[in-house]
Amino acid sequence: MAFVNNSLNALVSSLNNTILYSRPVGSVVYSNFNFKILLFLAARGYISFIKIFSSGSGNLIKFKVKKNETGLPVFHKVLCPSVLRGGLQTKHVKFCSYKKLLSLFSSEFVIVSTNRGLMTSMEAARLSIGGFIVLVIK
Repeated sequence: MAFVNNSLNALVSSLNNTILYSRPVGSVVYSNFNFKILLFLAARGYISFIKIFSSGSGNLIKFKVKKNETGLPVFHKVLCPSVLRGGLQTKHVKFCSYKKLLSLFSSEFVIVSTNRGLMTSMEAARLSIGGFIVLVIK
């Protein structure tokens, strides 16, 4: 679980830095989890380009944050579970029921890891299943 948390923190930092510094392309160390999250974001219209390439010490994933018609990124911040509000401020991600997901995150785009794979909190609520919060996109 520690590798996933470190990998996730690196992805969140890379996404936020890409947006903050208006970089055209961001990159993060390859992991299956990072790749799945980026594919999930691409399918939802947040990422416009993903490519895996080899570097000297391992593989990297390059990605491009999608921009709206005014040239601004389609989202402005990504949060990790360790900095979330509502009693979830712990180092370890807590499982949330679908009811708690709906009450805590009614207006944000939340990615949840469930026993049926990655999905949004709204999709999980529609299926009446809970999960672990992976990312919150604002």
